[in-house]
Amino acid sequence: PDYESPPGVIRERDKTQPDQEILANEQSLALILKGVPPGQSRQAVKYYTYRPLDLFNYRQMKMFVYGDRRWGTLAARPQSFFRFGLDSLNFYEYRGPVYPGWDARNEILIKFSDLTAIKQLRDSTKIRIVRVVDGDTVMYRVVGNPSLTQVRYLAAGVTNRDLQPLYGQLWYNELRLTEVDDTPGWAYRFDAQVKLADLGTVSFNYSKVDPNFHTLEQR
Repeated sequence: PDYESPPGVIRERDKTQPDQEILANEQSLALILKGVPPGQSRQAVKYYTYRPLDLFNYRQMKMFVYGDRRWGTLAARPQSFFRFGLDSLNFYEYRGPVYPGWDARNEILIKFSDLTAIKQLRDSTKIRIVRVVDGDTVMYRVVGNPSLTQVRYLAAGVTNRDLQPLYGQLWYNELRLTEVDDTPGWAYRFDAQVKLADLGTVSFNYSKVDPNFHTLEQR
């Protein structure tokens, strides 16, 4: 299909040539599917080997998804998924149905607070947990022991849920982080020393760090 930008996306102007109207390139990651068997998946993977991504200071992750317009006649809609985490054994996962075109229902919207809540519940019960987010369509999954501060692995893909092989294209566009978490954090430490005449000296200390407090080395 001919390429079309997601609705609302404005191409940036090239500021290095102010005397000309040159717009920056705008494109999507395209998965070209040539007969994916029923029940199987295909994905594109990216690894950050030099330095991991740290998503701790954000509340949400979003991405536009485009579904092939021919998929509107399928008996069962394909399902897009997005995974991010440490590696292919430790990741968070988002899954949702794919509608034709840049349908607003295709957009990936991941709330990090939901993921951490699922992970904490999973850790306390020692079982794998899948949470339904929007009716019976959009789902979160936590596999292994991922962390929002150590993201080295990204995977975007699609699963064929129909009874026939899947042909067409799926586009991913504008992966972005939103809602910066600027909640103030605090830390304190208390040290004291008391001399008890001829009995000796007693020393004690107490410290506490708020979960939102981070040193410069940790950010």
